[in-house]
Amino acid sequence: MGLFYLSERQFTRTGTMLLVLLAVWIAPQHRVSAQFPGTCVTVENLLKGECCPIPVGFTEQCGGLGRGSCVDIEASLEDDYQPRYDFYEFDDRIAWPVNFFNRGCECEFPFWGADCSKCAWGYYGTECDQWTMLIRRNIKHLSAHERHQFFTYLNWAKGNQSDYVVATTTKAYMVGDDGMIAPAFVDVSIYDYMVWIHYYSNMRAIHQNNSADMMFNHHSSGFLPWHRAFMLYIERRLQELSGDYSFAMPYWDWTGAGHCDVCTDEYFGLPDKNGALSTSPYFSDWKILCGNSTAYDLTEWKICNPRKDTGVIVRLPGRDADIEDSLPRREHIGLTLTIPNYDTPFFDVYSNCSFRNTLGGNGNITDGNSMYVVLGQRYMHGQVHRYLGGVMNDVPCSVSDPIFFAHHGFVDRIFEKWFRRWKITLENYPIRGATIGHNRYSYMVPYFPVWRNADAFVRSTELGYDFEDVDEDGTSSDEVTLMPEDIDELGQKCRMQAPAVFED
Repeated sequence: MGLFYLSERQFTRTGTMLLVLLAVWIAPQHRVSAQFPGTCVTVENLLKGECCPIPVGFTEQCGGLGRGSCVDIEASLEDDYQPRYDFYEFDDRIAWPVNFFNRGCECEFPFWGADCSKCAWGYYGTECDQWTMLIRRNIKHLSAHERHQFFTYLNWAKGNQSDYVVATTTKAYMVGDDGMIAPAFVDVSIYDYMVWIHYYSNMRAIHQNNSADMMFNHHSSGFLPWHRAFMLYIERRLQELSGDYSFAMPYWDWTGAGHCDVCTDEYFGLPDKNGALSTSPYFSDWKILCGNSTAYDLTEWKICNPRKDTGVIVRLPGRDADIEDSLPRREHIGLTLTIPNYDTPFFDVYSNCSFRNTLGGNGNITDGNSMYVVLGQRYMHGQVHRYLGGVMNDVPCSVSDPIFFAHHGFVDRIFEKWFRRWKITLENYPIRGATIGHNRYSYMVPYFPVWRNADAFVRSTELGYDFEDVDEDGTSSDEVTLMPEDIDELGQKCRMQAPAVFED
């Protein structure tokens, strides 16, 4: 069935809420692929370590000749496992995904997916032979109709079940003393799956002293390619769910107004005095998943169950001056873009003169010095999370607030501008030495089918999308002119070099 729309005169809170509820009810009931397909988590498949489904309409695994074949999956050789983390053998994210599956589908281009029934990024059609370049736009430039489409698609994703299931414990605790497996997975909605995989990738590691985190999508080299992939996933899921393959994820330019100008009921919801989105026509009843994320750690061998909510969305933009009361400015983007090195040893939160660490929020924008992280200061990406507060400041479960995607859409745009400006290639990404899961050829956790950081460390146009008002050289009309005094002596040293190259 199609989607109904209201006239501007009818666009009231009550009318819109009824429309959204109706739209969720009549939405196409697709079970959209989003970690492991439900068909793979049988006792037989888990014992074999094989996830090579037969796609609908085919008779062979992975579709067979001309489509795909079942092959061995080998963990990244660049990741150094045992010396760095206690109990590493119990953490399924290490050597991803071989604790669960060491065989999966390898698809022939341009096919893709866990069973090779999908298309590679940028390709569409039943034979994946239609190349389309999407243009991601500033959400403030969308019409009321286009915004309504976007928010309705998100609600459909919140209400429709995914083809994929998620684990509620580690693989080691699914295996009994007799060697038999008792699968422990649950169904989840498409949107809640996205919340869960971000949480799972951030989840506290197994440590004897229960003190250190091991993030597979933050605080090291994989931060930007991992989130680029994440944006591609949600974009494709919303396209498949709605049948609207022209849809492109919008972004929020948080430098535009000096405050959260999308924290209104026309956009992502106006927080009340307690931070709840109680008057939002789209998100007032959305629940937080995997909240209070420190409560879920593998020292207790448990993983967040995404079917158990932990309250409603809370957002507190700029209300806590002790945490963060301002957003980054346009000159801060300009300064960040002048850093040529993608990353620097030891490829973590203490990396100096690192574009990745600076955009991520742990490097000072003027001098590239990471010591400010010790003082509790954050910049750029991290500053926005802290400014918005509430669930957005609880990074593992921050995807529970849909403003997350508009925020990261803009982070990806900055990444793309830098990529073009410095004519970046794969050689500028570290091969080894980064945190587990962040090296060049490491598989990104917990994506399945597997793909590597290297696969997303390419220009966006190779993945089928571009950005509004960004030219071939990475410049745009919203830039500001930087003055020499904007960069201090230490910052100048960071910028007096070409992008670092990492070779074997």
